[in-house]
Amino acid sequence: EGLLVLRMKVSTWNIAAINNNPFEYWVTYHDGDYNDFMRGVESLLSQGDETLVSDIFTDVMFKELVDELRQLEFQSMDMIEKMWAEDISRRKVIQGFLKDKSIGDKRLASMPDRITNTIHLVDGSTITRPTVINAFTGSPLSSVKLWWDAWKQFMFQTRVEVFLGKNMATQSQMVWSLISPILRAKYPAITPEEQAISVQLQIL
Repeated sequence: EGLLVLRMKVSTWNIAAINNNPFEYWVTYHDGDYNDFMRGVESLLSQGDETLVSDIFTDVMFKELVDELRQLEFQSMDMIEKMWAEDISRRKVIQGFLKDKSIGDKRLASMPDRITNTIHLVDGSTITRPTVINAFTGSPLSSVKLWWDAWKQFMFQTRVEVFLGKNMATQSQMVWSLISPILRAKYPAITPEEQAISVQLQIL
């Protein structure tokens, strides 16, 4: 008796981020250049354009990628080539790729980005994939060719030593080999055929 009972309603949300993409989070920053730049990015993504994937990632670049994957003895490359020619290369960059919900549901772009965007090494340092969506501090990526050369070297010629699993074992391996298959058991949107070549699709 005599106690006052109070009923409280609370809410919470997770504001953490698993990546460091500067275009994913628009921060409060009182700088005209920054805000104009971010508004420009937002406008481009909102309006879309007619640029095709193959206008940026060309057939020549795709062939170079296929050659790299064949050297690594990946299988079913004919299926990758068919999907490129008949589907992926013909998509519009924004509406048909970046905003395609099915790609998101299948994790074909977000998963490899999560794994290779910023890699935490055993010695406590980090290494970043050559891209504008992280804190990459390597050579300037002032042209598609410079980016492509840097990306290939990072993915296929860079060896990293990382922790594996809960037992904190370490292993030295090439960056591309960090990418694992995407399984239908966890992501049912992916088809059995896509699951079989999901590592190749993620690299692409």
